[in-house]
Amino acid sequence: MTEKESLEKVAVQIEKELGLFFPDNRHEDLMRGLVNSSKTLYDDTDPQRIIEEIITNTTIPKKILDTLSATLTISETYFFRERPAITFIKEVLIPKLYEKKGKIKIWSAGCSSGEEPYTIAILLKEHLPEEIISRVSIIATDVNSKSIHKALEGLYSEWSFRETPDIIKGRYFTKTKGGWRLNEDIRKMVKFSFLNLVKDPFPDPINGTDNLDIILCRNVLMYFSYATIKRVADKFNNSLIDNGWLIVSQVELNDLYLSNFEKYSYENGIFYKKNSDKHSLKIVKPKITLREKRDTPNYDKKELPHKKIVKEELSFATLEKMYLNGEYEACIEGCKKCSEKKPTDHSFLHLMAKCYANRGDYNMAIDCIDKVIESGVSSEDIYYLYGTVLKENNEPAKAEIALKKGIYLNPGHLFSHLMLGNIMNQEGKTEASVRYYNNVLDILSNMDDKATIPDSGGLTKARMKEMVEALIKEKRR
Repeated sequence: MTEKESLEKVAVQIEKELGLFFPDNRHEDLMRGLVNSSKTLYDDTDPQRIIEEIITNTTIPKKILDTLSATLTISETYFFRERPAITFIKEVLIPKLYEKKGKIKIWSAGCSSGEEPYTIAILLKEHLPEEIISRVSIIATDVNSKSIHKALEGLYSEWSFRETPDIIKGRYFTKTKGGWRLNEDIRKMVKFSFLNLVKDPFPDPINGTDNLDIILCRNVLMYFSYATIKRVADKFNNSLIDNGWLIVSQVELNDLYLSNFEKYSYENGIFYKKNSDKHSLKIVKPKITLREKRDTPNYDKKELPHKKIVKEELSFATLEKMYLNGEYEACIEGCKKCSEKKPTDHSFLHLMAKCYANRGDYNMAIDCIDKVIESGVSSEDIYYLYGTVLKENNEPAKAEIALKKGIYLNPGHLFSHLMLGNIMNQEGKTEASVRYYNNVLDILSNMDDKATIPDSGGLTKARMKEMVEALIKEKRR
């Protein structure tokens, strides 16, 4: 096999595993990354060993994958990067958070060594009262484990502050022998975890990537092929609540793969908003109009806008496909019609609840679930959904009760144990969280090693096991 043929095979495998795109004209960059990876792993400048391991295995070994994720990308970043984005967050998005009732969720996807999510945390600390900050959840994910470890350490060199105002640096960082350490109160605002945008499921309530208000994914998409960018961008769209925002780097703007978003211009920057009937460029004015308060659930009172004309006769399979495609308004409209025709078939109410939950309309979702339970329907799936929605609605005690009811009906319901572990974790109940996480591992032990977990978005047993073991390890530090 020639070197060119070997590199082509390696490039295909890397794109499959990491999404990184290396066409023929970038083989030199690929080879440089392989050489650097070989130096790191084997103290050898000859990359042949790594090339053979990639080609001969069905999946790239984890130690090589972790190293490649660092050597094939530029992970260098800094605090308060890209002034237009910082201005937009401070002057447009933060004022909107004052209006938000309930939980506020922000995701930094491809967070590298943590400067981006910590910048968000600092901005919120500067401009929001504690009552609102207490409802904020910031998750930060990356495919590079070493970057995540650095982010958790919170220690940065002078170079990370080249755009940081001195007053901010002095207020939130402490000078140490090894550099500048971020204050603990800011570090606690961000939850870091490993996530591969190409292979791992999202949106997903288990890893917190659902019902998001804001997603930041900057200087990540540029490494992907068009097809991968489009797929990831569509999943970002499904991960956001209605009127949620996606912020990408100003060098990654492309209407082709962000066509599902409405484009907004503000202070020399372009930003993307979920769900709109028009895709024309809009100008965001500095003065923000307050959103109307959410109505109390009332199906007769609240008419939902819909983009599709729903036919009178729809099968559950068709409606479920709408739900999976993120067409929540059309799915809700169809479920209403079907539920009126078949009032004893509660599967439509269940599906409506899932649509409302994914839109962030938790009160509407709870109303649907209550109707299902009041009718006498009882299942682990409906109680799991109930627990998930209650957790997102900042009602952890009620969520715990609902999830335990589901476990009573089915002690082997993996996701109920996992969600309870997460709730205990958030409440600082370490022993209880570890107990539930161990329950998940016990359930996984009865599954085939190569099995895909049902309703997980394609998550394998091996990947789930790895995630849960990491959670347990974190609790035992």
